[in-house]
Amino acid sequence: MVLSAIKTHPTVQRTYHSLIHLVSDCYLISFPKSGRTWVRLLIGQCLHLHYGYPLNLDLYKMTLFTNTPNIKTDPRPKSYSSKAEITPPSSFSQKKIILLVRNPKDVIVSYYFEWSKRREKAYTNEIHSFIREPYTFPHLIDFMNVWAEEYQRNSKKFVLIRYENFHSNPIDELRKVFNFLGINIPNNIIHQAIEKCKFDKMQKMEEKRAFGKDHRFMPTSSGDKESYKMRRGIVGGYVDYLSSKDCRFLDSKLINLNFLYTDYINKSENFTLNQ
Repeated sequence: MVLSAIKTHPTVQRTYHSLIHLVSDCYLISFPKSGRTWVRLLIGQCLHLHYGYPLNLDLYKMTLFTNTPNIKTDPRPKSYSSKAEITPPSSFSQKKIILLVRNPKDVIVSYYFEWSKRREKAYTNEIHSFIREPYTFPHLIDFMNVWAEEYQRNSKKFVLIRYENFHSNPIDELRKVFNFLGINIPNNIIHQAIEKCKFDKMQKMEEKRAFGKDHRFMPTSSGDKESYKMRRGIVGGYVDYLSSKDCRFLDSKLINLNFLYTDYINKSENFTLNQ
């Protein structure tokens, strides 16, 4: 009990992550709910299957003190009751960056379920209100723009990957990541990893508590699919939750996105929106 309290103390956690930061070669950066857990598992399964590293949600725990680059993710605050901080890109000036992006409308819907289903201080209003909160969609736009600007300043240290591409062509997207890291993973291993990381299989992993008591990969209610970490994994699924008025509101904000994300701005989509 005492040891657990010491390990989870904020000062101890900050010190621990500062030390890991010093020996990390690469960061996987994304706004929450952009598919980062899925991508981490895909990369992790490849490393597990090819090198035999024990599978872990934290990639650095797999790669630390190995011959492969040490991969970490940008730590996030546990509480989302106020505006989440954007870690300055300057903090990663000496690191390689895997920048993961996703359609902001899909992100904000998934983010809503994170707040309303998976947090102790749950958001209790409807999604219509959530997307209009000052600390949700505006913060997402700010986050994407800050990192786009950094990418444009120093693209050589970046690889830009898209959630949508992991659905349409996961082999090429994973190959892009591994080429960037200088890791040679055979195609048959990548195929196996993709098969293991299909969403229905990952949901079963959640149900079975594949990572023990790690709250990051378990549903808060096994009977509520919206409470799963691996919730749906659908491209364009926002149309099932947002009204046409909501979508117009979000589109009016997306014009502020950096042109690096042109394909997310005023994109013509053949979906039937909820009214």
